Amino acid sequence: MIYTPYCYYCFILYTMESISSTPGQSTPKRIKELDALRGLAAVSVVLFHYTYALDYNSLLAKTYFLKFGNLGLQLFFMISGFVILMTLDHTRDYKQFIISRFSRLYPVYWFCIGLTVAVVSFFSPSGGQITYSVKQVLVNLTMLQHFVKISDVDGAYWTLAVELVFYFWAALLVYCTPRRIIPYACFCWLLLSTLSLLGVLPFRNYLNQVFILPHAGFFVAGLCFYLSRVDGFSVKLWLLLLCSFLVNALALQSGPDFAIPVGIYLVFYLVFYLLIRKQEWLTFLTARFFLFLGAVSYPLYLSHEVIGSYIIRWLKQWYNREWFYVSATLLIMMGVAYLIHCYIEKPAMRYIRQRFLSSQRISPQRLNSELPVS
Repeated sequence: MIYTPYCYYCFILYTMESISSTPGQSTPKRIKELDALRGLAAVSVVLFHYTYALDYNSLLAKTYFLKFGNLGLQLFFMISGFVILMTLDHTRDYKQFIISRFSRLYPVYWFCIGLTVAVVSFFSPSGGQITYSVKQVLVNLTMLQHFVKISDVDGAYWTLAVELVFYFWAALLVYCTPRRIIPYACFCWLLLSTLSLLGVLPFRNYLNQVFILPHAGFFVAGLCFYLSRVDGFSVKLWLLLLCSFLVNALALQSGPDFAIPVGIYLVFYLVFYLLIRKQEWLTFLTARFFLFLGAVSYPLYLSHEVIGSYIIRWLKQWYNREWFYVSATLLIMMGVAYLIHCYIEKPAMRYIRQRFLSSQRISPQRLNSELPVS
Protein backbone atom coordinates (compact mmCIF):
# COMPACT_ATOMS: atom_id res chain seq x y z
CA MET A 1 0.00 0.00 0.00
CA ILE A 2 3.03 2.30 0.18
CA TYR A 3 2.78 3.17 -3.49
CA THR A 4 -1.01 3.33 -3.69
CA PRO A 5 -1.39 7.15 -3.44
CA TYR A 6 1.40 7.75 -5.94
CA CYS A 7 -0.19 5.26 -8.33
CA TYR A 8 -3.47 7.12 -7.96
CA TYR A 9 -1.98 10.46 -8.94
CA CYS A 10 0.26 9.11 -11.70
CA PHE A 11 -2.57 7.12 -13.23
CA ILE A 12 -5.07 9.97 -13.16
CA LEU A 13 -2.54 12.36 -14.72
CA TYR A 14 -1.59 9.85 -17.41
CA THR A 15 -5.18 8.91 -18.21
CA MET A 16 -6.50 12.46 -18.36
CA GLU A 17 -3.60 14.04 -20.24
CA SER A 18 -5.09 12.94 -23.53
CA ILE A 19 -8.55 14.31 -22.72
CA SER A 20 -9.22 17.70 -24.24
CA SER A 21 -10.48 20.46 -22.00
CA THR A 22 -14.21 20.95 -22.02
CA PRO A 23 -15.62 24.43 -22.62
CA GLY A 24 -15.75 26.60 -19.54
CA GLN A 25 -18.85 26.09 -17.49
CA SER A 26 -20.86 28.82 -15.86
CA THR A 27 -19.99 29.50 -12.27
CA PRO A 28 -22.45 27.67 -9.97
CA LYS A 29 -24.36 29.61 -7.38
CA ARG A 30 -22.90 29.08 -3.95
CA ILE A 31 -25.15 26.95 -1.75
CA LYS A 32 -24.85 28.67 1.60
CA GLU A 33 -26.88 26.00 3.38
CA LEU A 34 -24.09 23.50 2.69
CA ASP A 35 -21.58 25.87 4.28
CA ALA A 36 -23.76 25.98 7.38
CA LEU A 37 -24.16 22.20 7.47
CA ARG A 38 -20.42 21.77 7.22
CA GLY A 39 -19.97 24.18 10.13
CA LEU A 40 -22.52 22.34 12.28
CA ALA A 41 -20.86 19.02 11.46
CA ALA A 42 -17.46 20.40 12.51
CA VAL A 43 -18.81 21.74 15.82
CA SER A 44 -20.50 18.41 16.60
CA VAL A 45 -17.23 16.54 16.05
CA VAL A 46 -15.30 19.03 18.17
CA LEU A 47 -17.79 18.74 21.05
CA PHE A 48 -17.65 14.95 20.78
CA HIS A 49 -13.86 15.03 21.17
CA TYR A 50 -14.06 17.46 24.08
CA THR A 51 -16.66 15.43 25.98
CA TYR A 52 -17.38 11.79 25.16
CA ALA A 53 -13.99 11.00 23.61
CA LEU A 54 -12.17 12.73 26.46
CA ASP A 55 -14.22 11.26 29.31
CA TYR A 56 -17.21 9.12 28.41
CA ASN A 57 -18.35 9.12 32.05
CA SER A 58 -18.68 12.88 32.20
CA LEU A 59 -22.06 14.54 32.54
CA LEU A 60 -22.01 16.21 29.11
CA ALA A 61 -20.78 13.01 27.46
CA LYS A 62 -23.98 11.25 28.50
CA THR A 63 -26.17 13.59 26.48
CA TYR A 64 -27.21 11.99 23.21
CA PHE A 65 -26.28 15.00 21.12
CA LEU A 66 -22.65 14.90 22.24
CA LYS A 67 -22.41 11.11 22.48
CA PHE A 68 -23.18 10.84 18.78
CA GLY A 69 -21.38 14.00 17.73
CA ASN A 70 -18.85 11.95 15.78
CA LEU A 71 -21.60 11.27 13.22
CA GLY A 72 -20.83 14.75 11.95
CA LEU A 73 -18.04 13.03 10.02
CA GLN A 74 -20.64 11.11 8.02
CA LEU A 75 -22.34 14.41 7.24
CA PHE A 76 -18.97 15.69 6.02
CA PHE A 77 -18.76 12.79 3.60
CA MET A 78 -22.30 13.39 2.29
CA ILE A 79 -21.51 17.05 1.72
CA SER A 80 -18.29 16.09 -0.02
CA GLY A 81 -20.11 13.70 -2.35
CA PHE A 82 -22.49 16.49 -3.35
CA VAL A 83 -19.95 19.29 -3.63
CA ILE A 84 -17.09 17.49 -5.34
CA LEU A 85 -19.34 16.32 -8.16
CA MET A 86 -20.64 19.89 -8.45
CA THR A 87 -17.06 21.16 -8.51
CA LEU A 88 -16.07 18.67 -11.21
CA ASP A 89 -19.08 19.73 -13.26
CA HIS A 90 -17.82 23.32 -13.23
CA THR A 91 -14.10 22.87 -13.80
CA ARG A 92 -12.57 22.92 -17.26
CA ASP A 93 -10.19 20.01 -16.78
CA TYR A 94 -8.37 17.90 -14.20
CA LYS A 95 -5.58 20.47 -13.77
CA GLN A 96 -8.02 23.12 -12.61
CA PHE A 97 -9.63 20.61 -10.26
CA ILE A 98 -6.28 19.61 -8.72
CA ILE A 99 -5.22 23.23 -8.23
CA SER A 100 -8.61 24.04 -6.72
CA ARG A 101 -8.39 21.18 -4.23
CA PHE A 102 -4.72 21.82 -3.43
CA SER A 103 -5.31 25.50 -2.70
CA ARG A 104 -8.30 24.64 -0.53
CA LEU A 105 -6.72 21.85 1.51
CA TYR A 106 -2.97 22.10 1.81
CA PRO A 107 -2.00 25.64 2.98
CA VAL A 108 -4.28 25.52 6.03
CA TYR A 109 -3.30 21.92 6.66
CA TRP A 110 0.41 22.76 6.67
CA PHE A 111 -0.14 25.69 9.01
CA CYS A 112 -2.20 23.57 11.43
CA ILE A 113 0.50 20.89 11.48
CA GLY A 114 3.08 23.52 12.36
CA LEU A 115 0.83 25.03 15.00
CA THR A 116 0.09 21.66 16.58
CA VAL A 117 3.75 20.62 16.64
CA ALA A 118 4.70 23.98 18.15
CA VAL A 119 2.10 23.72 20.91
CA VAL A 120 3.13 20.17 21.77
CA SER A 121 6.84 21.04 21.68
CA PHE A 122 6.54 24.10 23.91
CA PHE A 123 3.81 23.08 26.32
CA SER A 124 4.07 19.31 26.62
CA PRO A 125 5.51 18.25 29.99
CA SER A 126 8.71 16.21 30.03
CA GLY A 127 7.88 12.66 29.05
CA GLY A 128 4.44 13.69 27.82
CA GLN A 129 2.21 11.27 25.98
CA ILE A 130 2.42 13.14 22.66
CA THR A 131 5.74 13.30 20.83
CA TYR A 132 6.50 13.74 17.15
CA SER A 133 9.44 12.51 15.09
CA VAL A 134 10.85 14.49 12.18
CA LYS A 135 9.85 11.66 9.83
CA GLN A 136 6.28 11.69 11.13
CA VAL A 137 5.91 15.45 10.61
CA LEU A 138 7.46 15.41 7.14
CA VAL A 139 5.28 12.54 5.94
CA ASN A 140 2.20 14.23 7.42
CA LEU A 141 2.93 17.28 5.28
CA THR A 142 2.12 15.18 2.20
CA MET A 143 -1.31 14.23 3.62
CA LEU A 144 -0.48 10.65 2.60
CA GLN A 145 0.62 9.33 5.99
CA HIS A 146 -2.34 6.97 6.23
CA PHE A 147 -1.15 5.05 3.18
CA VAL A 148 2.36 4.45 4.55
CA LYS A 149 1.24 3.57 8.08
CA ILE A 150 2.59 6.73 9.72
CA SER A 151 0.63 8.18 12.66
CA ASP A 152 -1.26 11.43 12.19
CA VAL A 153 0.02 14.57 13.90
CA ASP A 154 -3.59 15.13 14.96
CA GLY A 155 -6.06 12.25 15.16
CA ALA A 156 -8.63 14.18 13.13
CA TYR A 157 -6.47 13.96 10.01
CA TRP A 158 -7.56 10.41 9.15
CA THR A 159 -10.57 11.73 7.22
CA LEU A 160 -8.28 13.60 4.81
CA ALA A 161 -6.98 10.30 3.41
CA VAL A 162 -10.57 9.23 2.81
CA GLU A 163 -11.28 12.51 1.02
CA LEU A 164 -8.20 12.21 -1.21
CA VAL A 165 -9.19 8.74 -2.35
CA PHE A 166 -12.72 9.95 -3.06
CA TYR A 167 -11.36 12.90 -5.07
CA PHE A 168 -9.36 10.51 -7.21
CA TRP A 169 -12.23 8.16 -8.01
CA ALA A 170 -14.74 10.99 -8.53
CA ALA A 171 -12.41 12.81 -10.93
CA LEU A 172 -11.64 9.61 -12.81
CA LEU A 173 -15.34 8.84 -13.12
CA VAL A 174 -16.32 12.30 -14.33
CA TYR A 175 -13.43 12.95 -16.71
CA CYS A 176 -13.00 9.45 -18.14
CA THR A 177 -16.50 8.01 -18.45
CA PRO A 178 -19.88 9.13 -19.83
CA ARG A 179 -22.07 10.80 -17.22
CA ARG A 180 -24.71 8.06 -17.47
CA ILE A 181 -22.18 5.63 -15.96
CA ILE A 182 -22.13 7.40 -12.58
CA PRO A 183 -25.27 5.76 -11.09
CA TYR A 184 -24.11 2.29 -12.18
CA ALA A 185 -20.68 2.89 -10.70
CA CYS A 186 -22.40 3.90 -7.45
CA PHE A 187 -24.40 0.64 -7.45
CA CYS A 188 -21.17 -1.34 -7.83
CA TRP A 189 -19.54 0.69 -5.06
CA LEU A 190 -22.43 -0.01 -2.69
CA LEU A 191 -22.34 -3.71 -3.58
CA LEU A 192 -18.65 -3.93 -2.71
CA SER A 193 -19.32 -2.06 0.53
CA THR A 194 -22.11 -4.48 1.44
CA LEU A 195 -19.96 -7.53 0.75
CA SER A 196 -17.20 -6.00 2.88
CA LEU A 197 -19.55 -5.30 5.78
CA LEU A 198 -20.84 -8.89 5.59
CA GLY A 199 -17.25 -10.16 5.71
CA VAL A 200 -17.46 -12.11 2.42
CA LEU A 201 -15.33 -9.84 0.21
CA PRO A 202 -11.93 -11.27 -0.83
CA PHE A 203 -8.95 -9.03 -0.02
CA ARG A 204 -11.29 -7.07 2.21
CA ASN A 205 -8.70 -4.96 4.04
CA TYR A 206 -6.98 -3.92 0.83
CA LEU A 207 -10.21 -3.10 -1.01
CA ASN A 208 -11.56 -1.19 1.99
CA GLN A 209 -8.63 1.17 1.72
CA VAL A 210 -8.50 1.46 -2.07
CA PHE A 211 -12.24 2.03 -2.48
CA ILE A 212 -12.98 3.57 0.98
CA LEU A 213 -15.79 1.01 1.30
CA PRO A 214 -16.73 1.79 4.94
CA HIS A 215 -17.79 5.28 3.84
CA ALA A 216 -19.20 4.52 0.39
CA GLY A 217 -22.85 4.92 1.44
CA PHE A 218 -22.45 8.55 2.48
CA PHE A 219 -20.47 9.59 -0.58
CA VAL A 220 -23.01 7.87 -2.83
CA ALA A 221 -25.85 9.68 -1.05
CA GLY A 222 -24.19 13.04 -1.68
CA LEU A 223 -23.56 12.17 -5.33
CA CYS A 224 -27.19 11.11 -5.81
CA PHE A 225 -28.58 14.24 -4.23
CA TYR A 226 -26.45 16.38 -6.53
CA LEU A 227 -27.57 14.41 -9.59
CA SER A 228 -31.15 14.85 -8.39
CA ARG A 229 -30.66 18.59 -8.09
CA VAL A 230 -29.33 18.79 -11.66
CA ASP A 231 -31.37 16.14 -13.47
CA GLY A 232 -34.35 15.64 -11.17
CA PHE A 233 -35.24 12.63 -9.05
CA SER A 234 -35.66 9.35 -10.91
CA VAL A 235 -36.47 5.78 -9.92
CA LYS A 236 -32.81 4.91 -10.35
CA LEU A 237 -31.64 7.66 -8.02
CA TRP A 238 -34.34 6.90 -5.44
CA LEU A 239 -33.24 3.27 -5.44
CA LEU A 240 -29.61 4.33 -5.03
CA LEU A 241 -30.49 6.57 -2.11
CA LEU A 242 -32.42 3.75 -0.43
CA CYS A 243 -29.52 1.34 -0.94
CA SER A 244 -27.02 3.87 0.40
CA PHE A 245 -29.13 4.38 3.52
CA LEU A 246 -29.39 0.61 4.12
CA VAL A 247 -25.63 0.22 3.69
CA ASN A 248 -25.02 3.03 6.18
CA ALA A 249 -27.39 1.37 8.66
CA LEU A 250 -25.70 -1.99 8.12
CA ALA A 251 -22.37 -0.45 9.09
CA LEU A 252 -23.70 0.48 12.53
CA GLN A 253 -23.13 -1.80 15.47
CA SER A 254 -26.34 -3.24 16.86
CA GLY A 255 -27.19 -2.29 20.43
CA PRO A 256 -29.67 -0.41 22.59
CA ASP A 257 -28.73 2.88 20.92
CA PHE A 258 -28.94 1.55 17.35
CA ALA A 259 -32.06 3.55 16.54
CA ILE A 260 -30.49 6.90 17.45
CA PRO A 261 -27.77 7.02 14.75
CA VAL A 262 -30.25 5.61 12.25
CA GLY A 263 -32.57 8.49 13.12
CA ILE A 264 -29.71 10.95 12.74
CA TYR A 265 -28.95 9.50 9.30
CA LEU A 266 -32.60 9.99 8.37
CA VAL A 267 -32.31 13.64 9.37
CA PHE A 268 -29.24 14.00 7.12
CA TYR A 269 -31.15 12.57 4.16
CA LEU A 270 -34.20 14.71 4.90
CA VAL A 271 -32.12 17.88 5.03
CA PHE A 272 -30.57 17.11 1.66
CA TYR A 273 -33.99 16.33 0.22
CA LEU A 274 -35.25 19.70 1.42
CA LEU A 275 -32.18 21.31 -0.11
CA ILE A 276 -33.27 19.91 -3.47
CA ARG A 277 -37.05 20.33 -3.28
CA LYS A 278 -37.79 22.89 -0.55
CA GLN A 279 -34.64 24.97 -0.18
CA GLU A 280 -36.65 27.88 1.19
CA TRP A 281 -37.39 25.78 4.29
CA LEU A 282 -33.69 25.87 5.12
CA THR A 283 -33.18 29.62 4.85
CA PHE A 284 -32.53 29.79 8.60
CA LEU A 285 -29.20 28.11 7.85
CA THR A 286 -28.09 31.21 5.97
CA ALA A 287 -27.98 33.24 9.18
CA ARG A 288 -24.62 34.88 9.85
CA PHE A 289 -23.81 32.63 12.80
CA PHE A 290 -24.19 29.43 10.77
CA LEU A 291 -22.24 30.86 7.84
CA PHE A 292 -19.48 31.85 10.25
CA LEU A 293 -19.32 28.26 11.45
CA GLY A 294 -19.07 27.12 7.85
CA ALA A 295 -16.27 29.58 7.10
CA VAL A 296 -14.10 28.41 10.01
CA SER A 297 -15.05 24.72 9.83
CA TYR A 298 -11.93 23.45 8.03
CA PRO A 299 -9.27 25.18 10.20
CA LEU A 300 -11.36 24.39 13.30
CA TYR A 301 -11.49 20.71 12.40
CA LEU A 302 -7.76 20.53 11.65
CA SER A 303 -6.58 22.30 14.79
CA HIS A 304 -9.08 21.36 17.50
CA GLU A 305 -8.14 17.96 18.87
CA VAL A 306 -4.56 18.05 20.19
CA ILE A 307 -4.42 21.78 20.89
CA GLY A 308 -7.86 21.66 22.46
CA SER A 309 -6.80 18.87 24.81
CA TYR A 310 -3.93 21.05 26.07
CA ILE A 311 -6.27 23.99 26.64
CA ILE A 312 -8.74 21.78 28.51
CA ARG A 313 -5.96 20.43 30.72
CA TRP A 314 -4.90 23.97 31.62
CA LEU A 315 -8.45 25.26 32.19
CA LYS A 316 -9.34 22.31 34.42
CA GLN A 317 -6.54 23.30 36.77
CA TRP A 318 -8.00 26.76 37.02
CA TYR A 319 -11.72 25.93 37.22
CA ASN A 320 -12.70 22.27 37.05
CA ARG A 321 -16.25 22.52 35.76
CA GLU A 322 -16.99 20.68 32.54
CA TRP A 323 -19.42 23.19 31.12
CA PHE A 324 -16.78 25.89 31.61
CA TYR A 325 -13.68 24.27 30.15
CA VAL A 326 -15.54 22.69 27.22
CA SER A 327 -17.32 25.89 26.18
CA ALA A 328 -14.23 28.05 26.80
CA THR A 329 -12.03 25.73 24.75
CA LEU A 330 -14.56 25.68 21.91
CA LEU A 331 -14.68 29.48 21.85
CA ILE A 332 -10.88 29.77 21.94
CA MET A 333 -10.45 27.28 19.10
CA MET A 334 -13.13 29.01 17.05
CA GLY A 335 -11.21 32.25 17.50
CA VAL A 336 -7.99 30.56 16.39
CA ALA A 337 -9.82 29.03 13.41
CA TYR A 338 -11.18 32.44 12.42
CA LEU A 339 -7.68 33.95 12.42
CA ILE A 340 -6.39 31.04 10.33
CA HIS A 341 -9.30 31.47 7.92
CA CYS A 342 -8.67 35.21 7.51
CA TYR A 343 -4.87 35.31 7.41
CA ILE A 344 -3.87 31.89 6.03
CA GLU A 345 -6.72 30.14 4.25
CA LYS A 346 -8.21 32.95 2.15
CA PRO A 347 -4.94 34.68 1.12
CA ALA A 348 -3.22 31.39 0.26
CA MET A 349 -6.17 30.11 -1.74
CA ARG A 350 -6.49 33.39 -3.62
CA TYR A 351 -2.76 33.55 -4.41
CA ILE A 352 -2.49 29.95 -5.64
CA ARG A 353 -5.55 30.21 -7.84
CA GLN A 354 -4.53 33.55 -9.34
CA ARG A 355 -0.99 32.29 -9.88
CA PHE A 356 -1.81 28.97 -11.50
CA LEU A 357 -5.28 29.46 -12.98
CA SER A 358 -4.93 32.97 -14.40
CA SER A 359 -3.48 31.53 -17.62
CA GLN A 360 -6.79 29.73 -18.17
CA ARG A 361 -8.64 33.07 -18.23
CA ILE A 362 -10.77 32.36 -15.22
CA SER A 363 -12.73 35.44 -14.17
CA PRO A 364 -11.87 37.11 -10.84
CA GLN A 365 -15.40 36.33 -9.64
CA ARG A 366 -14.85 32.67 -10.29
CA LEU A 367 -11.42 32.69 -8.71
CA ASN A 368 -12.84 34.12 -5.51
CA SER A 369 -15.98 32.00 -5.34
CA GLU A 370 -15.29 28.94 -3.24
CA LEU A 371 -17.62 26.00 -3.42
CA PRO A 372 -18.39 24.33 -0.11
CA VAL A 373 -15.92 21.54 0.50
CA SER A 374 -15.86 19.03 3.36
